Amino acid sequence: MWKAPLELGKWSVSDVIAHILLWDTYFEQEAISKIAKAEALTLTNLEFPFNQNAVLYARAHRQQVILDQAVAVRERIIDYLEKLSNEARSQVYLDGEGHPFTVQHYLDDFIEHDNHHRSQIERLLAS
Repeated sequence: MWKAPLELGKWSVSDVIAHILLWDTYFEQEAISKIAKAEALTLTNLEFPFNQNAVLYARAHRQQVILDQAVAVRERIIDYLEKLSNEARSQVYLDGEGHPFTVQHYLDDFIEHDNHHRSQIERLLAS
């Protein structure tokens, strides 16, 4: 199931998990850890090449490595977020391109994003 496409012509489960892993790593390094350290955010829009790299990453790494890394980075993000003050959580930051970034908007987007991919994987597992 790990290498099975979610649908005909779509990413595999491994591609999706690597995609989530790499986005989490990027947001941790370029936004969440920066907020925790009171540093300027360096986040920019990387959509297309970034997602293509996730597929390559999935093909170059073993399943357990990807899963372990995905869990570890998500735990670090949660740790950072739990330690933020209410003020830091509600503040509007500027990303590396000068666009507004808030912790709540980030969480809302990524919960929706995770749920989207979770639904895809659950449909595959149910079929």
